Amino acid sequence: VVRWREGASTAPPPVFMWQKQNYLLKMVSDLNYLARVEPLLVMLNVKAEAILNNPLMLENTLDDRSRDEAAWGEQLEATLAAADKAAMDGDADGQRQADEKARMQRAEFVLMSELKFDVLRQADAGAETMNLAAADSVEASVENAGGGSPVEGGSAAPPSTGVGGPSTGEGAMAFMGARAETGFTGEGSLANGS
Repeated sequence: VVRWREGASTAPPPVFMWQKQNYLLKMVSDLNYLARVEPLLVMLNVKAEAILNNPLMLENTLDDRSRDEAAWGEQLEATLAAADKAAMDGDADGQRQADEKARMQRAEFVLMSELKFDVLRQADAGAETMNLAAADSVEASVENAGGGSPVEGGSAAPPSTGVGGPSTGEGAMAFMGARAETGFTGEGSLANGS
């Protein structure tokens, strides 16, 4: 999925869909059912919470990681340092284990990032819905208040947009045009990458 996204120029990156679902978001909770398998919890000596949203079965859940990105980076740096040390000491097995752990931590970062990208995508979708609702409301208000569109001689100042936005035609147009100022492209992404 990461290689597939490398060619994308949008931020957040495009969604990789599998069976009509965001594959990376689906992975986040794929193993959550294991938290209900009591014999497994006893054998692993872990609490159910340690398995929830932890598809790679690492020491922290993705919920823990999303709250503290700095700690995640420090943990990856420590793992990479351990791999380097093992390589210098000639400990091939230690290097292999540390390299594998670093690979898993990087995969975990991809999943953690996807959770954050999903929040951005939902915000974009909400902004688009709000802009479409405002446009529909302005159009309806203009037609109801002035008997037609401003181009056809109707009023350009509706009494209200009906969505808590500006109450004048000029203000409503500024409200609807705000997505251009904030970088909203209307394509489900932010142009400025934030």
